[in-house]
Amino acid sequence: MVRAQRPVVARMHKPSAITAATLAASVGCAVTPLPPPPEPAHVLSGPVPVAETAPPGESSVVIDSDVPARVAEVTGVIAGAAGGRSMRAEQLRPLCESTPCVVHLPLGTHVLVFESTAGPGGGHGTVDVGPEASVYRYALGNTHHDNTGPALGGVLVLGGVIAAGVGVGIHKSDPSSSGAKAAGVGGFLAIGLGLILLATGRTTQTGTGVQYPAP
Repeated sequence: MVRAQRPVVARMHKPSAITAATLAASVGCAVTPLPPPPEPAHVLSGPVPVAETAPPGESSVVIDSDVPARVAEVTGVIAGAAGGRSMRAEQLRPLCESTPCVVHLPLGTHVLVFESTAGPGGGHGTVDVGPEASVYRYALGNTHHDNTGPALGGVLVLGGVIAAGVGVGIHKSDPSSSGAKAAGVGGFLAIGLGLILLATGRTTQTGTGVQYPAP
């Protein structure tokens, strides 16, 4: 996540790729949260196939979304850590290839995963399955990656490291050279701007679900 950074001071010391990479990693994980979409209306997006009677201990659930989506149920979670980072993976059971659809689920609470069939939208929703048939509608969230800013930021960071290194080399051969200071300051400014751009271009948005009795 974004951390407060101390002002960059242009000093004539040799920057390293490791330092630049570390700074980029500390800033590059920033995301901009967006408010979730409004609750979807209690109106299905299309006709629903007629389903057989649910077996004992299960109930029928009509699953729909604001845009066509694949739906799966989370049946387990695998968590761990590697390389200093936490990792989480979900075990999924496919339910339907495209919404709207009808499924039979055991009574109880189920976590569903939605994935748009035509774009980056998706999200998780929770369904409480009771004895009576119900409808669950979901407005997909959207996690969007715009690579323009991060790509330009990477170029600026790399160019800044090179420029600062050139400035160090000039300073060693001619300490009185004004070009050394200009290269050093310009290099650090490029690194700073590049790190800001690396942190842009990513937004995250959770979806919104609503459940109501089947008509």
